[in-house]
Amino acid sequence: MNTADTVIYLASCAVNDTAPDPAIIPDDISGVISLASRHMISALVSMSLENAGVSNEIVKSKIASSVRMTMYYDSLSVKILRCFEDSGVWYMPLKGAVLKDCYPRLGMREMTDRDILIDASKAADVRSIMEGLGFVCESFALGRHDIYSRDSLFTFELHRGLLHEERFSAYYSGVKGRLIKDSGNNYGYHFRPEDFYVYMTAHGYRHYSRGGTGLRSLTDEYVFIKKFWADMDIDYVMREVNALGISDFEKDIRTLAMNLFGGVKESYNRDMLCYIVGSGAFGNVQNRVANNTAKYGGGITGKIKYILARIFIPQEAMRDIYPSLGKYKVLYPFLALHRMIKALVNIRGKVFESESELLKRI
Repeated sequence: MNTADTVIYLASCAVNDTAPDPAIIPDDISGVISLASRHMISALVSMSLENAGVSNEIVKSKIASSVRMTMYYDSLSVKILRCFEDSGVWYMPLKGAVLKDCYPRLGMREMTDRDILIDASKAADVRSIMEGLGFVCESFALGRHDIYSRDSLFTFELHRGLLHEERFSAYYSGVKGRLIKDSGNNYGYHFRPEDFYVYMTAHGYRHYSRGGTGLRSLTDEYVFIKKFWADMDIDYVMREVNALGISDFEKDIRTLAMNLFGGVKESYNRDMLCYIVGSGAFGNVQNRVANNTAKYGGGITGKIKYILARIFIPQEAMRDIYPSLGKYKVLYPFLALHRMIKALVNIRGKVFESESELLKRI
């Protein structure tokens, strides 16, 4: 087995809560841990290694750190949502905040932040709540979500809406109509499993088609399918992903996950697997540039068109970035120039920022 095969094997054992064969595990596990870390499944793989009787300080540290982070995030989430309840702000936890409970063990699903959909009309109230809880507002009204951090360790992304890109914006423009009211509170909501899966797939496609996505997306896919698929309205799911234009992606990612982790033996998209293994958890800059250049025809011409598209963004996006000035069309050229100058001024700092930190914000 090469390193990637070993990581996938250990991940499969973890998500299925089975003990790995110790004979398959290499004597030097540093490469395994390193690759797993790139894909944000190091805790999951470490739990599998420990289950096979392989343990050292790194393995113990990976597990302990992820368990602690999960518990801290859970504790903070309870406080935040209680404040939302007291203030009459409707909300819905998203992505990893939900998926973590599909995994066999606490801390198995690593996260760098927590995502919550909120009532956009009460974003200012939410800011007061978050700052009152000791969070620092890192970004407000500059895009599709506001970002809050605390103690330089915990980040909450509070979404005003879902997937604003042209492909998905109309579908999710009235998302609250698709939500189901929680039974144990006054303002909490959730997706039914079918709609959560559609959103998870759309979100996954967004990352995959930009900078790429990693093995954690495949373990997410598998644990969710394992828990919910048998009771889901599959015809509805297929209609919705087809309407969004992502039916081929949905089939490929599901088939791949079930082959790797579910014991299914059928043909799958091997190019997709290679792309995912090479991407890391949040993709990479090379994938992002290549994918976007290809969208504009490829070659030098495609690169030039991509750069211009990054500078001269749609008017709606400009309004998100410049809430007070973006609504005036006459100012658009000046705001585009400001964006370009700001990017040039800040580029030196971004060179020193890790790739994953940049790409996870996409």
